[in-house]
Amino acid sequence: MSSEEKIIEAFKKVASKSNMASNLEIAYLNIKSEQFTDHAELNKRVCGYKATSGWLTLQSKNMLLDDWLENKNDFGFILSGEFTDGFSSLHIRQSREGWTVTEMKEEEGSEISLVETIQLASIIENQYLSYKVYWKQIDGLGYRATFSRFTGFTTGA
Repeated sequence: MSSEEKIIEAFKKVASKSNMASNLEIAYLNIKSEQFTDHAELNKRVCGYKATSGWLTLQSKNMLLDDWLENKNDFGFILSGEFTDGFSSLHIRQSREGWTVTEMKEEEGSEISLVETIQLASIIENQYLSYKVYWKQIDGLGYRATFSRFTGFTTGA
C-alpha cells in the first residue's frame, strides 16, 4: 500500500467516526501553461478546446460557455474563465502580458496527488461550480492544497 493509500484509509476512518465526507482519491495531474498577448488568438484557443461546460467573465458580464460561443464578439474581452471536457480543464486568467491559459489533465505518469471534489456557489443560473482540489505532500509540512481543477456544474452542494 502506498503512503497516499495509507493516508486515504486513515482519513476515511476518522471521517466515518466524525460524520465527515471522505471523498479523497489518488490522482495524477499534468499541468501545462501558455501565454497569449492577442485576444483573437486566445479566442481560437478557447474555441479549439472541446469543452462540455464552462464559464467566462467578460468585460460586460459573466456567461456560460455555450452562450458565449453563440455570440463571442458581442461582449468584449475575456477576463477569466474555466472549461472542462470531463477529463481535463482549461483555466484562463488575465496577466500582466495578456492571458495565462493553463490546461490541467489527469493522466498516468504525472505527479501524484490526493484529490477531493468540492462544490462552490455560482453566480450563474443558481448552479454550483464543481472542482477537484489536489493535495501534495510538502516535506515537513504534511499535505497542502496545491491546485484546483474545474470539473463542471452541479445543481446541489
